[in-house]
Amino acid sequence: RRSDVLSPGVGACSVVPPPTSRATSPNLVGAPRWPGSGWSEPLCRLDPGTPFLKLRGGASEGCQEEEEEGVHHRHGRRRLTSGVLLIPWLLTVAFDLAATGGSCSIMATGAGPNPNITIGGEEVELLHDRFFSQVRGLPNVNVGVEDLGVSQFSFADLTQGGGKGGGVMQFTKNGRLLVKQVGKDDQVSLNQHAEAYTAHVTAERGKGSLLARIFFYFKRKDDSHYMVMNSWMPADPVDDLFDLKGCMDDKVVRSNGASLAQVHKRWYMIHWLVSEATLGCCLPTARTDYYDGKKRAREAVFGLERHQHDAVQHAIGEDVTFLKNKELMDYSLILGVLSKPLGADGRVPVFPPGGHPDQPYIVVTGKMAKAYYLGIIDFLQGWTGGKKVAHVIKFLFAPKPISTVSPSPYADQFWAAQKHRFHALADGPGKAGDRQQPGMGPQPGGYSGIV
Repeated sequence: RRSDVLSPGVGACSVVPPPTSRATSPNLVGAPRWPGSGWSEPLCRLDPGTPFLKLRGGASEGCQEEEEEGVHHRHGRRRLTSGVLLIPWLLTVAFDLAATGGSCSIMATGAGPNPNITIGGEEVELLHDRFFSQVRGLPNVNVGVEDLGVSQFSFADLTQGGGKGGGVMQFTKNGRLLVKQVGKDDQVSLNQHAEAYTAHVTAERGKGSLLARIFFYFKRKDDSHYMVMNSWMPADPVDDLFDLKGCMDDKVVRSNGASLAQVHKRWYMIHWLVSEATLGCCLPTARTDYYDGKKRAREAVFGLERHQHDAVQHAIGEDVTFLKNKELMDYSLILGVLSKPLGADGRVPVFPPGGHPDQPYIVVTGKMAKAYYLGIIDFLQGWTGGKKVAHVIKFLFAPKPISTVSPSPYADQFWAAQKHRFHALADGPGKAGDRQQPGMGPQPGGYSGIV
């Protein structure tokens, strides 16, 4: 009947300090509760290096509390109201330990304090981690706080992202993760949709989802908010990079191995509006290159193997339906292309992996192999008052179709453009070498005319 030491060797566990109230207690995912106690606190925490399983429960007779070096310890004996209740509880513990491999994980709940971790050498507060920890737990995902240590990331390296939103961001040095500042509008969306987003990307039908994977969402001491996402692109720089919305805001970010300056046109630049609508003179060279890239992006189509094409179309359709239902808009399909010549023996070269386990999608075009990396980004924007004002301005001044439209027509416009943009290649003779890669099936030869 003693509860302070129940069974040595069951798992590496330790006493959990009692909370000052029920409302401030953290929650352990999968941890059982005291039967009949009325307490919502977990029974155990599993920590490495501690040889005993120690339990906790609500306040009881004969229990004393003392404070030692800022840590509360509870001593004494507990009396279970019924020995019969201990049997199903012990079975629950056994099943939980077997299911978790002898470990439990702390997750923040809405009722408890959020856990702190260290990112870039700075202690930060995790937000909604009971959801985003599930994203980190997806198959083929190997992401932890060690990927965000000072050797990989520093807040001092954050730079402007180049987009119209103006937030700062930075890739980790290994190129696997992106740390991005979260603006007020996106914070609202994360608070509203974190649970639904997690359910979408972790559901069986959503595991092919192209929505960027949000691994961490956190707050710094200055109250600025950030999220950590996967990078859809490989560590090696791609040759061409497209940002595709399905409207006149489509653009080329990188062309022939070089980045293009993002020289945006604003509604008040009347001389640019007139110039682009007529002869195109009197424009800076950087703007001309950017404008030409927008036209190229708008017209670009991509050829994929039939099974690749079907997988991409299915994923985009599911994701767009989800975003439409959540009334989100202004998202983009980011698409990178990396080209390499075939080997002397005609084998397909090895391409670096991307941010999705099924990518890259590899297609042979003549004597060249092309790898495609793609995903949906920037999908947290709601239909706010600011966007409604921007809609009026763009409707009056910008070429059509515009990107700033309400979520339902945005989804329809985006989906229609992507269905047109991807083509299934005709079946042809395989060109693949012996080494198979994710997303690589029978390779056709001799197809041309598609990016």
